[in-house]
Amino acid sequence: MREGFRRFVATIVVCALLVAVPAAGAHAQPPVSGAAPPGGGSAAPDGEGGSAAGDVRLRRALIRAFAVAPRSLTQGQAARFSLRVSGLRPGLRARVELRQGRTGRVIRVSLGAIQAGRPVHVRWSGTNRLAPGAYVAHLVVVDRYGDAALSARTARRARLRVIAPAPPPPPAPSPAPAPAPPSGDTAFPIAGPHDYGGPDSRFGAGRAGHTHQGQDVAAAEGTPLVAPRPGTITTVDYQAGGAGYYVVEADADGTHWYVFMHLEEGSTAVTEGQQVGVGQRLGSVGATGDATGPHLHFEEWIGPWQAGGHAVDPLPLLQSWDQ
Repeated sequence: MREGFRRFVATIVVCALLVAVPAAGAHAQPPVSGAAPPGGGSAAPDGEGGSAAGDVRLRRALIRAFAVAPRSLTQGQAARFSLRVSGLRPGLRARVELRQGRTGRVIRVSLGAIQAGRPVHVRWSGTNRLAPGAYVAHLVVVDRYGDAALSARTARRARLRVIAPAPPPPPAPSPAPAPAPPSGDTAFPIAGPHDYGGPDSRFGAGRAGHTHQGQDVAAAEGTPLVAPRPGTITTVDYQAGGAGYYVVEADADGTHWYVFMHLEEGSTAVTEGQQVGVGQRLGSVGATGDATGPHLHFEEWIGPWQAGGHAVDPLPLLQSWDQ
């Protein structure tokens, strides 16, 4: 019986030892922080560029910069939108939403498809759609999955001021019509046969370095020239390279001035300051100065001759006297 008790105690001891001692190689080590996950590889990078581990749809685009230039422009002047977006998702598209004040109508400007990681510059010439005033420009970027890009609020907004264009200058006033010559007795300035000539004789015809300011009336040399209206002789002079011998008369009303050029040498019959009546002899038709043949170069001026007045076409006046 003692022998049986000893065997029972030995069996209990062996069982206790087997429970207390772990199997060989079963000593586990605590995990080390930062160790690579089982199977090797590395974690996906963070930030702009690179490739992501897993599904790229988990990474939304990020607006890095946005600006509008110039910040103040005239209505109709082109604006330039500049932006930069980072992200891994494909199919990015951008637009700018312009709002005047807090409740104004939103104007949407499509910038089309853009590429992440590169500066984008888009010129927009539709500012004539914007009423004058201050605007906030809001950049919206959406990827192919319909998700909007993230950003700080200040990074996706810019301010823009639109100024109304200056009004066009008023049109230049039309020259006042020539006042009608005084009524009463008149005389045609050539007291004899005459001819108005062709287009080259007309007012405004081209000349070397200038335009013709009068009407040429051809007549035989020596034909008398007379005052068409009563007035005062203001000028009696000679110009070798142009008018030759010439006379200027101011009409009695002080508005119309008449010029007679190319007088025959030695024929001038009046002096400066002299009062003349209708039909009074002034001189004779000649070809002095720059003239190719005997004729009268006649000018009509509204206001003082070469002293603030202006020349007008004298043909209608001559024809009214030529009765």
